[in-house]
Amino acid sequence: MKLNQILISIAAAAAVIPCTAQTTTQVGCESVAVQMKAVGLTTPRSGSLVNFSGSGGNLDPTPLLETTFTVGASTQRAVCVALTFSAQSDFTDNYGVYQASIDDTPMLGHGSLAAEYGYTTPIVFDAVNQGTYLPVSPYIYPNHSNSRFVSYTFFAMVTPGTHTMRIKVAGCCSSSPGGVGGVFVRSATAVLRW
Repeated sequence: MKLNQILISIAAAAAVIPCTAQTTTQVGCESVAVQMKAVGLTTPRSGSLVNFSGSGGNLDPTPLLETTFTVGASTQRAVCVALTFSAQSDFTDNYGVYQASIDDTPMLGHGSLAAEYGYTTPIVFDAVNQGTYLPVSPYIYPNHSNSRFVSYTFFAMVTPGTHTMRIKVAGCCSSSPGGVGGVFVRSATAVLRW
């Protein structure tokens, strides 16, 4: 009997303790994908890139990948467009950052480096702290980091008409305001479905 009274007292006390539930805001879209468009690099991209932090949160002006696609007027409404991007990258800076956009508006699925660096540009990133690395074969030259595979999925609501999808990239986050050395991106693909 005494144990039951204690349990009831604990339950009653717990009932009056205010509960704070964290709520998150979500957004989504839905449609039946009947169209697809894919684009990929035919040769690796290499060379200097814009430094994301040194430039104040900018991305390289030359897209890594770009294509146009058309949402048919017959749909008479906005459709959900999904994009899957993947690449194998070697950055000589600490991060590689990417942004997927439609008509220069970032798609949903990005984060930011606001907490780390104060830049609110919508991006996804692969954080690779560069250290000492040894060449493992004659095909990897000494200034390259370890090769990394990245893959991200984004989505957006898009109205009927012709649109442009772009994947932009930048190096990050050394203090140099110009190029940050090298990047070597190969096997980059983007697949749109709507």
